[in-house]
Amino acid sequence: MVPKLVHSRKAKLMLAMVNKTDKLDARGLNRLQRTGTLPTVWIPPGKLRDQRELFRTRMVLSQQRTRLKNRIHATLSKYGLSIETASDAFGKRGREELLIHFRTLPSHTQYAAQRLLEQLSVVEEQIYQFEQRMLEVFASTFSARSVI
Repeated sequence: MVPKLVHSRKAKLMLAMVNKTDKLDARGLNRLQRTGTLPTVWIPPGKLRDQRELFRTRMVLSQQRTRLKNRIHATLSKYGLSIETASDAFGKRGREELLIHFRTLPSHTQYAAQRLLEQLSVVEEQIYQFEQRMLEVFASTFSARSVI
């Protein structure tokens, strides 16, 4: 017998029992399995799960990047500062303006904002490295290139 992962919500609907006990659940699942109607979930092979980890980690890093940018914007807005000359506040020209604005902040806030900007640079470099790795792994897959 091959172990299977049961789709719990579908199995519960298929059993449709008024009384719920472990004994009745076991009997109901056994009946579904014997009749071949046991709803199961597809488990991807190990290689695919491993590849998906690249996408998941890149997504987490992208969320961190967004949080860091939002913190920097919030810090500037607390002191009535904004980036006006650059279209991208975190592009080359925007970062130069950020550093100028940072100098006008109080010392502890300035220190915190600079550390946030450094962290942002590290996260952006990590995202770039993940994207390069993903391009190597999924070079032949068109849909992966559109995601990256």
